[in-house]
Amino acid sequence: MSAETFLSFIETYGYYAVFLALMVGMLGILPVPEETSMVFIGFLVSRGNLSLGWSIVFAFLGTTSGMTAAYLIGRRLGTPIIKKYGKRIGITPERLAKTEKWFKKYGKWTLAIGYFVPGLRQITAYSAGITRLPYQGFALMAYIGAALWTTVFINLGAYLGEHWRALDPLLHRYTIWLFVAVLVFLIVYGWSRTEA
Repeated sequence: MSAETFLSFIETYGYYAVFLALMVGMLGILPVPEETSMVFIGFLVSRGNLSLGWSIVFAFLGTTSGMTAAYLIGRRLGTPIIKKYGKRIGITPERLAKTEKWFKKYGKWTLAIGYFVPGLRQITAYSAGITRLPYQGFALMAYIGAALWTTVFINLGAYLGEHWRALDPLLHRYTIWLFVAVLVFLIVYGWSRTEA
């Protein structure tokens, strides 16, 4: 499926499509252009087609549903099933090894940070399940990451409005740096408001 197909699906079916596209994308079942979709959702918000609040809620719920399902698949079916069928959903042995290395280095934070690292986000939940990370630790970090990720990209699309497509070529290459920039901005903004 092309990116245009997903964008048309979202424009036609609104919040339900937002939920479904992001849930399927998090499972890795179809190659969903998640960041592009969320920036497009923000564009629809800027045009008045969708509400900012409901868009973020449905994006968050779709993302966390997909991540939770992936976690449960990893936890219940484990490494053998992922090794056998993982390639069908983009989980190669190399990507799985990379994610496991991130888990060893960064722990649960991999779940929150992984959203902003292309190629890592779909694998983190499966890996968390495989490594038997307790559900509470998984949910806390995965859901915090989902809230940040969906809020940042939908707001970015709303801010850019008609110019949202200008960001599309940069999304996959610079996603992690965009996250860092937004995080720094929010910290500085919050700090300056408390000082005032």
